[in-house]
Amino acid sequence: QSRTFSKYAEEGQIDSEYSADSGLGFEAGLHYRFKPRLGAMLSFATASRDGSLSYSASVPHPLYLDQDRTISGTKDGLSHSETAFHLDFVYQIQSGGFEVLFFAGPSFVEVNTDVVSSLDYNDVYPYDEVSVTGVSLTEASDSAIGFNLGAGLDYRFGKSRQFGIGVQARYTTASLTVAPPAGPTIAITAGGFQAAAGLRLSFPDRGA
Repeated sequence: QSRTFSKYAEEGQIDSEYSADSGLGFEAGLHYRFKPRLGAMLSFATASRDGSLSYSASVPHPLYLDQDRTISGTKDGLSHSETAFHLDFVYQIQSGGFEVLFFAGPSFVEVNTDVVSSLDYNDVYPYDEVSVTGVSLTEASDSAIGFNLGAGLDYRFGKSRQFGIGVQARYTTASLTVAPPAGPTIAITAGGFQAAAGLRLSFPDRGA
């Protein structure tokens, strides 16, 4: 993000770059098999991550024109959360208690994230240097349609094969544009690579 502000009858600028670390999340879904090897899956996923920020700014001088002071720094601990709904077509291969799944389809992704609203700083005479005293944040959000693809491996145990465990890898991507209350919009690529492990519960077809 690059935004401008007015100070001492001149225009200053703040350049910000954001990133999000890996984090933990939760996913739940329903998988319906309408053919021996074909099916559809609807999933809900949510995850929270710690974000970080690096910034640099040009601050106008109170006494001289065109002699901006520069400041830069970083800030950790920003909040970043993503929620997604996935609708996938599934191809599955089963052998005994093992089942391999390949899936792909559209995703609806919503992002809520902290962004910079302003920099707080001190400057004292002769005003040649500026020191940052704080970074003010505001929350911004957006949603968009993207896509996902992935694969999973399940193992079902017991006579009825009703219970099981599984591992799964999914890649999701969606392009969003969050609009802070003040300042220009920010382009975000949401999603990324996700790995999961969990429980499976099957409901047999009583008509089979």
